[in-house]
Amino acid sequence: MGYIFNLAPKTVYYWYREYLSGFVEAVKSGDFHKYDMLHADGSVLPVPILKPENMGESMVIDEKMINDEMYTILSNAETGKIALLAQTMQYDELCKLSKHFGEKLKDVTFINSDMSPLYLKFCKNVFPNAMLTVDKFHVISQVLDSLQGVRIRLKSEELAQLPDKKGKRKKGEAAQAETEKEQQIETRIEMLTRSRYLLFKRSRDWKPWQAQRAQQLFTLYPQLHKAYQLVEQLRDWYDGKNVGKTWTMIERNLRQWVENVDIANITEMNGLVKMFEKHHATILNYCYTGQTNAMAENINSRIQRFINVNYGVRDENFFFFRVKKYFS
Repeated sequence: MGYIFNLAPKTVYYWYREYLSGFVEAVKSGDFHKYDMLHADGSVLPVPILKPENMGESMVIDEKMINDEMYTILSNAETGKIALLAQTMQYDELCKLSKHFGEKLKDVTFINSDMSPLYLKFCKNVFPNAMLTVDKFHVISQVLDSLQGVRIRLKSEELAQLPDKKGKRKKGEAAQAETEKEQQIETRIEMLTRSRYLLFKRSRDWKPWQAQRAQQLFTLYPQLHKAYQLVEQLRDWYDGKNVGKTWTMIERNLRQWVENVDIANITEMNGLVKMFEKHHATILNYCYTGQTNAMAENINSRIQRFINVNYGVRDENFFFFRVKKYFS
């Protein structure tokens, strides 16, 4: 608009903020800071959005960092509208804010969260009629992190075997043999380094040259191959085609996978056994509901794009006023 009418961008922004957006009126009426809370030390806990009308049957909860502060975002998975945006990661404060939703809390049938102890406790205690599902994306992410941990350990072991270049090297045939060995080790290191993104992909999505590289990699490192196979098995279990299938079969397959991880005894993946045992029921709920945290991640990414377009968050009050207008 500034370009078309030959106006300074600051002028257009000022008009929009002060006269066109309704921001000034909202601040004066007290509506914008209506639900802000006070800490024991007297500091203010901002609650830019709290709208009971945005509650629905299916909800998602996640965190988002804005201006170096952590915010909790509770959103409607069906409409994509934010019901709660508050600068807090404290259980007691979230419980106090949830009281403003009243009977709407009982209408929530499904709620999806990551494995944060805070959110799991909050969801179980605040939404009495909701089936809680641990987000598929966060589970797969932890499993993939374990796989990458195996790759990094193998790379570190190869680096530890590199010869000391400061020492004296043998002459003649011995020196030549050492050079060839060094080149082979360097090749392995390069292969492990370049296979990072390869291991994130499903084997069916590999290009021919990627499949060839994977075959060479897995021949050299059978343990990495075994870890990758376990990841593939879990991804097959998490396939949307399994949603709604016989509960007994689904549970048996998951328990068998956990047992396979235990038998494999790969150091980086041993922690997964405890994770699946701890969250067994809420992970299984995915195959009943098919619920994911995709909407929460989508809202997070849209807010981040909004921040990037505005070159950061300079005027927090006006920023959150606009977020409330656009996303709730």
